[in-house]
Amino acid sequence: MEKIHTTSIAIFDLTQFPIVIITCTKEQPTAQDIIEYKSKKEEIFETFTTPFVVIGDISKVKWMDADARIAYGKNMKETADKYSHLMIKTYAVVPNIIANAILKGVNLIAKPKYEQVICKSFEQAYSKALHEKDLIENLKSA
Repeated sequence: MEKIHTTSIAIFDLTQFPIVIITCTKEQPTAQDIIEYKSKKEEIFETFTTPFVVIGDISKVKWMDADARIAYGKNMKETADKYSHLMIKTYAVVPNIIANAILKGVNLIAKPKYEQVICKSFEQAYSKALHEKDLIENLKSA
């Protein structure tokens, strides 16, 4: 399985699985970008058979129009419906106020089934994800 995947708006890094790092690379993603992102994410997540944790770094996002926010909310809900049995937790890297407000608004509507923790830095999210990784690996070896 490939360890790095890219779309027009994101890089999916699986090199530290069960930590999956998704980094948004576009400041103003469109609804079409979100559809492409969702397709790639599903292609990748379909290969997972063991629990995992996600770090979603959306620190580059400056704005999403209404159509993009709706598409992102649908994406979150569908992801939760399909993968919440394996996705232990998501850490969202959201250092700016606008992205934080966008994410909170989307969460109010999407109501994802997995736990989502908002972090102000990648380092904070990564530190928390390492703890989850240790828990997952301890469960595997038990």
